[in-house]
Amino acid sequence: MDDTVDHEIRVEQITLGTLIIKFSLPMSIVDQINEVCDKAKDISFNHQLAGKIKDEFSITHALSDDIKEMFYTLFNQYLKQCNKNFWKCYPDDVWFNDMRANEYNPFHFHRTKTSDLGLSSVLMLKRPSTYGKEYCNDQGPRNGYLTLINGTQDPLAASMYQVDAQVGDFFVFPFTLIHGVYPFNGTDEVRRTLSYNCNLYRDAIFDMVKEN
Repeated sequence: MDDTVDHEIRVEQITLGTLIIKFSLPMSIVDQINEVCDKAKDISFNHQLAGKIKDEFSITHALSDDIKEMFYTLFNQYLKQCNKNFWKCYPDDVWFNDMRANEYNPFHFHRTKTSDLGLSSVLMLKRPSTYGKEYCNDQGPRNGYLTLINGTQDPLAASMYQVDAQVGDFFVFPFTLIHGVYPFNGTDEVRRTLSYNCNLYRDAIFDMVKEN
């Protein structure tokens, strides 16, 4: 193929499968949410969650309307990015996990009391300065990593996304995407994350839920 033909070729990337979007939130927002978490440890959320984590607390009642509105905007941005604007967002429970050494979040997916369809999310609020010793293969670290599993084993597909999430990273993905967090060791520092469920409804159901 000669150069003149090369210059006429256009490339468009098409990704089939589950969309994950990572937003980067400013530290001012992270600091505000951490302040709320530090004060709101009165409602344990362990009984609702899959995590093998001692300190998991609901803060649905504690977040300001401005912060909730920001999350609502980001959920809608996700729908816009995947051309699914016809779904209506209805934010549900929001909680945080203070994960410590040797605790872990087993692989799971989300649903709520009213919907199996919606958006899950993970916001990194605090990250330990170390995740400790990798017991083998330390050239490919995994301690403390957030892992999202797409479920396809096609050799040309991305079946798994593993990331050392940094403070301010906010990941949004569908309820059905399996995800979890590997344990870590060698530190007394906390790995703190916030999760927010957002139900998705069609117009008629959305109006009914809103009225009730």
